[in-house]
Amino acid sequence: MFTRKELQDRLPALLTAVVPLKPVQFDQNDFDPPDGEESIALLRLRSDEGLDLMAFWVSAVVAEGWEARRSYLLPYLESARCRPISELEFNALVSQHSSSLIRPLSLPLHPPSQFVCAMQMDDDWHTITAIAEYADEFISFHWETTA
Repeated sequence: MFTRKELQDRLPALLTAVVPLKPVQFDQNDFDPPDGEESIALLRLRSDEGLDLMAFWVSAVVAEGWEARRSYLLPYLESARCRPISELEFNALVSQHSSSLIRPLSLPLHPPSQFVCAMQMDDDWHTITAIAEYADEFISFHWETTA
C-alpha cells in the first residue's frame, strides 16, 4: 500500500514510465437498464511484470484514455484517496457496481487466496475506483456513470 504523499512524490517518474495496458471495458449497453449510463474498465496485470501497485494504478488510469482531457490527468491522480480496504470490501465494491451487467463478471475477480492489499482510489457519486494486489496479479476496477 501507499499514501497519497508517496504517490504525489513519485508521480513525475511514474508518468514517464507508464506501461501500456488494455482494459476490458463495459459500456452502458452492457448494463440493464442502459439508461443508467454506467461503464466499467477492468484491468489486470501479472505481478511479475516488474511494477508495484502504485505504478500499476497510474498505468491503469492512463490506459482508460485521457487524450481528450490530458490537463485533468495529473490533478486526478494527485487527488487519489489511497484508502486501504480489505479484500472483503474490494469484492463487495466490485459486486455492487457490476451487479446490473447483462453478462455478470465472474466473482470474485481473484480466487480467495494470495491477497496482499487493496485500496479505494476514488469514491464519488459518479466514480468508484479500487485496486487490489495479489501475490500473482494486480487488478484495477473503475466504475462510473454520467447519468
